[in-house]
Amino acid sequence: MRDQIRDKLPYPFEDKGDQSVKNIARSVRVFALRPEAVAELPSTSVSALAPRRRHLAPIAMATAGIMALMIAVLTWWVWPTTRSSQFPPAAVGSAGDRAPAAASGLQPAALPVVPQRQVALWDAVIAGNVTEAILSIRAGADVNGLDTRAEPNGRRPLNWAAIRNDMAMISAFLDAGANINSANLPGFTPLHHAGEFGSKEAAILLITRGANLALRNRNGQTPEQTAGAHHHPEVEEILHGAIIPSK
Repeated sequence: MRDQIRDKLPYPFEDKGDQSVKNIARSVRVFALRPEAVAELPSTSVSALAPRRRHLAPIAMATAGIMALMIAVLTWWVWPTTRSSQFPPAAVGSAGDRAPAAASGLQPAALPVVPQRQVALWDAVIAGNVTEAILSIRAGADVNGLDTRAEPNGRRPLNWAAIRNDMAMISAFLDAGANINSANLPGFTPLHHAGEFGSKEAAILLITRGANLALRNRNGQTPEQTAGAHHHPEVEEILHGAIIPSK
């Protein structure tokens, strides 16, 4: 120790000579500081270090705090990723919900493909084109096919013709084998639609061709009651006074 600091600090060491030390075979050269020598040392040599230590203390604390914060952030960033890879989250739902479609053999229901000739028939009756309607029927279109493209309750070709009060179209469909009493989803027959839309001539023709006057829709109404509910008194009177028996 004395050899390390004797040329750097003003410490007066006293040579005590060779001394025997326990557990050491050879003698050891001993140097000591007398109390009087310590008392005579300049006070600035020790006190000068204190301000420096006090200055370094906040820096050391701040550095330690930053390092701790960095470690915490790194732990927060890495740990959830590691945990999620080791323990993947369980799927929510029943076993049936989680089963793949291939395992159960079920496939999503495909929407029905409507043949172009059927679309052509619906468009022809809406446009009032009797010739095109007849050609579509001859090409294979269903004269009773339900059109749900614009109306979710659906309308059959004969329903469309009754709504439009199209006498020629009604006759063409009936001659082609259309069901005069075929209803849409809520139970409206062509005669119901004639009453609903006030189609006077269509109602007379349908009655003449044998439409059933007593059929009720899902509202429990007959064609006569439907005409009255929609304020068509002329059609209501025709339906009420019909004398041709229903078939």
